[in-house]
Amino acid sequence: MDKKKIIIKIGICLFLYIIIFAFIWGLIALLVMFADIGLLKIKVSEREYFKVLLEHKVVLFSLGISSFVWIGLLIVMQIRRKYFFGDKNNNKLYGNARWLTKSEFNKKTEKSIYNKIYKWGWVVNTQINRKKEPTFNILQKRHSISIGTSGNGKTQTNIYANIFNNLNATEKPSMIITDPKGEIYKKWYKYAHLKKYNVIHLDFEHFKGHKWNPIAPAQKLWQEKKYSESLKLITELNNSIWNTQDERTGKKDFWDKSGMILISAIIIALFIEKEKSNDWKYPVNFKTIGDKISQPDIKIIDWLNDYKENSYLRSKIGAYLYKNNRVFVSIQMSASTAFDSIKDDAFNKMCYINEINMKNIVKKPTIIFLRTAIANTSFWFLNQLFITNLMSYLLDSKNANNNQRPLLFLFDEFKNIPIIPDFDNILSNSRTYNIWFNIILQSIPQMKKYKEYENIISNCHLKMYLQTDNEYTTKWFSQLCGNKTIEQKNYHYNTKNEQSYSITKQEKCLIDYDELRRLKDWEQLVILPKSFPYKHKSIPFYKYDDKINI
Repeated sequence: MDKKKIIIKIGICLFLYIIIFAFIWGLIALLVMFADIGLLKIKVSEREYFKVLLEHKVVLFSLGISSFVWIGLLIVMQIRRKYFFGDKNNNKLYGNARWLTKSEFNKKTEKSIYNKIYKWGWVVNTQINRKKEPTFNILQKRHSISIGTSGNGKTQTNIYANIFNNLNATEKPSMIITDPKGEIYKKWYKYAHLKKYNVIHLDFEHFKGHKWNPIAPAQKLWQEKKYSESLKLITELNNSIWNTQDERTGKKDFWDKSGMILISAIIIALFIEKEKSNDWKYPVNFKTIGDKISQPDIKIIDWLNDYKENSYLRSKIGAYLYKNNRVFVSIQMSASTAFDSIKDDAFNKMCYINEINMKNIVKKPTIIFLRTAIANTSFWFLNQLFITNLMSYLLDSKNANNNQRPLLFLFDEFKNIPIIPDFDNILSNSRTYNIWFNIILQSIPQMKKYKEYENIISNCHLKMYLQTDNEYTTKWFSQLCGNKTIEQKNYHYNTKNEQSYSITKQEKCLIDYDELRRLKDWEQLVILPKSFPYKHKSIPFYKYDDKINI
């Protein structure tokens, strides 16, 4: 502890001592006065004590009056905010921007207390008591964006704190967590089982964990004769696979679009084939589609012509279904190239059947650890496709979250997830279905792959900043915190020792670019909705890890 803080603490103690001393002397003086004029009835045994006091009543009255005058003066000083001691160059704050106080921060947030009460939501601050028991400040029903570079405590203060608090919450929210390194699943899957959560692990990096066939939901809808909804999922599948062009524009050339149509046609023909034979036992998967595409063009054309009565096949690809069509051969080559890049035995085994029921995510407390594909960019589309399929199901009015179980999406390393179509609209509409997002980034430029990135950021009403060296991000957050206007009074003395002063005003950032770059370890800035920023030091998870025995 530095000397300045020690001096301040000693001064506060002396100040409190003077107030207490003055108050006691004032009370004694009042008692003596009342006893002297007969207003206070005292016992015979107590009269001896008061005789001594009455002999020095003039001194007592003087001390009592001066004590009450001193207390009154302190009250007046506090009300008028005038300080008699200190530097004469006083800075006075006039602008709107200021730091939120701790009491104001506590009023604007909910509290989760260890072993007493847990509320679902995003953790904005963590503190521990002497027993190392955590207390969390929680903000509910808001989308969040957190910014911080690697190694600055995002995992300890944000991800782990959110998982622990929400696993213990009374409402039991379902959670979908992106896990780029696989370390989150290893740490939390046992604790999630202990809390009676349905744990799903999807590893798109090594193709381990639960099996998921993205074509199975479309096949089920086709089996239920919901053809338009099935076509919608098939389109989403194609958009994810063919996401090879500029993500911000989403433009694809003629051969890409034609290849998408051919793949859709093959999937639909396979569905019709199963519908006619009434054999739905084995779902269509990527291997089935890949085997069809790799066949000779004449064989594919003959096979597709057998199902030409379907309006989609007839309208979209019917013009190319004749032999010796060079255009069809080129389209087939384009589609085959797309599937060649995702040929992998482990991938085909994982996507052979479907073990994930979307309904259970809503009905039962569920936590999904989604390890995103990073090293092999050919499988990036799986990250996008799973989230897109899940959101399509959850935001469908027919599958509305009737029990209103909160669904929390915790997107760690958001940059590794390819563009989610209409993500800005998803953020706006998901509130109706009690679905909430926490986006974790290393810098704001990582969000710029979205054309509507400003809308996405503005939809995230809770903003948290740890630390980053990115200049654009630090300046953006500094502007977000606002400016303050400082009035500075400077005193001057001339040769005759006559005093004069001048007043200057200047505008200054509440916290500037350089201060944001030099935040101390575990120090964070939080901007709550419709509020001033709050600066605090959050306790990392490892400091209370032993207490909860994970």
